[in-house]
Amino acid sequence: MHIVASVKNPDGKEFYRAPTAGKQVFSPADVALATKAMIGVVQHGTATEARSVGREIAGKSGTANDETAGSFVGFTPNIVTAFAIWNPDAKGSPQVIKPFHGYLGGSDYPVHMFTRYMRQAVIGTPNTKFPEAKDTGKIGGPDGKWGLGEHRAFTHAKTEDEDKDKNKDKDKDKDKDKDLDLDSQLYGHDDSSSGGVGSYDNNSGGHSYDNNYDTTGGN
Repeated sequence: MHIVASVKNPDGKEFYRAPTAGKQVFSPADVALATKAMIGVVQHGTATEARSVGREIAGKSGTANDETAGSFVGFTPNIVTAFAIWNPDAKGSPQVIKPFHGYLGGSDYPVHMFTRYMRQAVIGTPNTKFPEAKDTGKIGGPDGKWGLGEHRAFTHAKTEDEDKDKNKDKDKDKDKDKDLDLDSQLYGHDDSSSGGVGSYDNNSGGHSYDNNYDTTGGN
């Protein structure tokens, strides 16, 4: 992909053209599998608002580990669009993006901006579909069972440190009712899990929160 395709002089003579020759890096089957996973982000994950564009869209949302940036990169077979937000202070130092106007401050607002832009950008473009994945991919993980769906946690040897951590967790549970996490502050209920999947409700103009997120096996 090139921003400048070619350059011509005042007489119309072309003296530069971006090279278009490329080398295939991934097989079509692997790309189809990766795209299928990213379609799931839009259909069932953190970017469901983008479904209202009315086209088949794949994408990936992201939030910085320190919550100082949020982004969404989405694409149809014809258009790729990316949106990101930051919250620097007056000196340019990154700051945590706090919830604002009903948005949590992560990738949900970039998804919203992506959706509003793409509703206009796809007008007049062909409504094409992504190539269909021909297989389900290779199952991996430390025990060879990741990817099966029902296997949500991997097993490992118990260590002395883990026993100490469990004792600490028991002490924390005693004070559980005294502390409200972000989930209860924003949604008015207590959720003992630490993870969730946010989605946008186009009918009500607000956000819903799916607490069926698995916190034992990772993202």
